[in-house]
Amino acid sequence: MQEQMLTNINNLEDDLTKAINQYWKAFSSFDTWQFWLACLMLVLPLIAFYFFVDRKKLFIICFFGYTYHVFLSYFDAFMNRHNFWEYPYFLFPFLTSNIAIDAALLPVSYLLLYQYVINNNKNFYLYSLLLSLLFAFAFAGALQLLGLFRLTNGMNNFYLLLVDYGLALLSYWLTSIFIFFSKQ
Repeated sequence: MQEQMLTNINNLEDDLTKAINQYWKAFSSFDTWQFWLACLMLVLPLIAFYFFVDRKKLFIICFFGYTYHVFLSYFDAFMNRHNFWEYPYFLFPFLTSNIAIDAALLPVSYLLLYQYVINNNKNFYLYSLLLSLLFAFAFAGALQLLGLFRLTNGMNNFYLLLVDYGLALLSYWLTSIFIFFSKQ
């Protein structure tokens, strides 16, 4: 029974991989503007990170950014897998989540915000809420209008705001705990 189910799952995954590869070649590959926009969303934040990160606080800022990236990537994979949202276009056929958003755009934006807040003694809760509002409504709204992002199964931009803000808070709290224990 178990072996039969595992074999069935593996066969379904093989069929799904083939279908995703065909879809990517037809709608998401190098000859589409959507591919190149995703490339820009991956590369430009990394360039900004290189030029604007505070190298004196690099470790703690990167710890925050990496924490946000990991939380976002896992959450994105879950939401994508359970059809709460989808990305009709993606950079790589083996990653149907949006690697440009999960690995670069949002993490770099939030880590540069974190850097600004700690360097200027500003309120992280307020500034991260403002950035979350911007991403949940303006940025995600623009992606939706362009057909690059779809919310499904009752998911909406307000819930997206809660996700963005919640992940920022979790990352902030975990980083704060890390800083606390590093001083012990």
